[in-house]
Amino acid sequence: MNITTPVLEMENVSFSYGCHPVLEEINLHVSPGESVGITGPNGAGKSTLLKLVAGLLKPSSGAVKLFGQSLKDFKDRGRVSYVSQKASFINNAFPSTVEEVVLAGRITRRGLFRYLNKEDRSLALKALSEVGMDEHRHKPIGSLSGGQQQRVFIARALAGQPELLLLDEPTAGMDPETQARFYFIIKELVVQKGLTLMLVSHDLDAISMVVDRQVCLDQHLCSCCHNLSDSPQGETCRKRLWTA
Repeated sequence: MNITTPVLEMENVSFSYGCHPVLEEINLHVSPGESVGITGPNGAGKSTLLKLVAGLLKPSSGAVKLFGQSLKDFKDRGRVSYVSQKASFINNAFPSTVEEVVLAGRITRRGLFRYLNKEDRSLALKALSEVGMDEHRHKPIGSLSGGQQQRVFIARALAGQPELLLLDEPTAGMDPETQARFYFIIKELVVQKGLTLMLVSHDLDAISMVVDRQVCLDQHLCSCCHNLSDSPQGETCRKRLWTA
């Protein structure tokens, strides 16, 4: 990829869940090595936007490009790692160890039906060390705290050696001190590895130490957003995106 080619290009992108519009005419470019915070109120479509970038959802209209390629033609998914908002909501009885969870991050690089080798294990352990969780590698993932689990899932994402890292509310449920330590780790990793980062959060102050710029989704609510069944005919919802 040419260094001048944006990692992400979104042109007039809209998305709806059924007849309910969530995002409308979004335009966003993210450059290589840039860290971008996606902020806004609850229900503004922050997680939906990240899922569109991850390819988990398809836009209703508009164009999305990753590394200069149309999203529908983009096949090299190993270049993108996505950690969802609920990644750390694990049942305590979940049988996998921390190391096994992180090794799963190598599958996108190795292929679904290929055996993992010593290099894969070495990269998994390195990723665990980078987030300060290597000493827990033999523990069941369900035995860890929510903050520890989230660091493990970040390690899984890093084990895949991505170029674009997508994090959706990664510090949800963490206390302020744990949150600050977590963001310090993320900032260090992004700088050291030259990653491009997109980070969803509702907390502008908390992510200011991590991101280069903030992009805010603003929701203009009308009555149809509160109760679709009561929506007057022709009434629409608008979402606006701006950069701070």
